[in-house]
Amino acid sequence: MPLNLSSPNRLLILIVTCNGAATIGSLLQSLYSDEASCRRPILIIDNASTDSTLDVIVDLSLPDVAVMPLPENYGVAKAYNLGIEHAAGMGVEWIFMLDQDSLCSPSDLDDLLTTAEQLVQEGRQVGAVCPTARSIQFPDVIHHPYRWNGFRLEPVSDGESDGPPVAVASAITSGTLYRVKALQAVGGFREDYFIDFVDHECHIRLLNAGWAFWWLKKATLYHHLGTIQRITADGLWIEHAPFRYYYMARNMTEGYLRLGGWKGLWYFRGELYRHLKALQRHGSAPRQCFRFVVQGLRDALLGRFGALKS
Repeated sequence: MPLNLSSPNRLLILIVTCNGAATIGSLLQSLYSDEASCRRPILIIDNASTDSTLDVIVDLSLPDVAVMPLPENYGVAKAYNLGIEHAAGMGVEWIFMLDQDSLCSPSDLDDLLTTAEQLVQEGRQVGAVCPTARSIQFPDVIHHPYRWNGFRLEPVSDGESDGPPVAVASAITSGTLYRVKALQAVGGFREDYFIDFVDHECHIRLLNAGWAFWWLKKATLYHHLGTIQRITADGLWIEHAPFRYYYMARNMTEGYLRLGGWKGLWYFRGELYRHLKALQRHGSAPRQCFRFVVQGLRDALLGRFGALKS
């Protein structure tokens, strides 16, 4: 599926996949339901899927879609960086990143792009603009963006109504429109994290380098976060596959210590303790998750990063 590198478009849509056969079709169809989005080139970077992800993409026969299959799973961070490199080679200014398990709403991409370019015209040092991310299963639940107070991330909940863009520090990567030169300026995403905390770590570096991150409330992305979501007495419970707790514990330990100092690490300690208590109450495999957490904490202290070795 060749991609026209001389495309006059201002942006590239990047989708990173890995065993996403169950959801990638719905994502692509949601993009092509928007007349503006379907006129833009899409690059899909596949992290060595072992299911029928690539077959689903080919069977859709969508125009302006290119697939870059990787020989092994390099992790989302490296895939993001390959997409950034590709976007820079095309000469586009913006890159719209999506996970395989998201759904876009009509006109969202146009709204994000229009807002980003207006902010640039106002003289803002725009690094990224994100939408309102809602749970696919429970659309009333918002995955709020965050502010950074120097040592911790704090959820931003400045209402849910339409209005001007709000300055934030971070949000989930999926659905976020990035300025290519901003990501290049900070060296992109940290590849040895592999997965988890990849987004927030990069966004805090963007913020520290003077690039602004904005939240456009009226734009909406629907996203499936985690492998299990259900409503409990404590609110929405989001549970990940047990191995993911290795990466979360390892990367957040390193990230909070480096970016927030000992105060940041102490804050993360409290957050981790509260999450482990919740995992014990609501989780489907808490003991297995706990073992991965311990392994992740150990490797963070030993400076071991990259993909988890089986």
